Amino acid sequence: FHTNSKFAPGSLESEIAMKRDKRNYIQKKRKHGLALIKVAEVSYQSMMELLTYESGFLVSDSTEPGIVHPIDEIRERSTQMHSLRSKCLSLVVFLTYRVLTETAQWMNDFVEDIVQLFRDEALDILQRIHMIQDDEDSPSPFLPESWHAKTFVLSDALNEKNYGILNCLNGEEIEYFQSLMNDTAKYLKECEERSI
Repeated sequence: FHTNSKFAPGSLESEIAMKRDKRNYIQKKRKHGLALIKVAEVSYQSMMELLTYESGFLVSDSTEPGIVHPIDEIRERSTQMHSLRSKCLSLVVFLTYRVLTETAQWMNDFVEDIVQLFRDEALDILQRIHMIQDDEDSPSPFLPESWHAKTFVLSDALNEKNYGILNCLNGEEIEYFQSLMNDTAKYLKECEERSI
């Protein structure tokens, strides 16, 4: 953020230039933030649709109406489908977590940049970028906490038996995911304590 320095400090021209430059900064910052939010949200929603596919992703009846399959063929297909589910779902779970946490990190850097640049005016600038009111209940997608909170939606999907996701992860993967969620919970608690 740079203001036009060809005007004398404190002059009316300087104030007008400062306001114009601040407005341009806010518009650019909002545009970049909204672009990232859109991509992250589409990615998150797509992966969650896959994970929460009705009755489970790649789970199918091994029988087709009117066709009788040998029992060995049914077992082999079931084994192959489970192997494929295990590979795909593990990747999708950790990729979803990564999209959420890296988006949160980007948003954290986004907010920190504004705070360092504007110091006392940072809250006003953030509200203008977020376009939210003080009394608004829904968290702004520009705040890192809103992205970290979505990891709990992912965690809930993992624990939902209808989707069978946990059956596809090995013990090491489950333990690792739990440690990631513990880190996220600590981060959100710290955010909550800072805002009090």
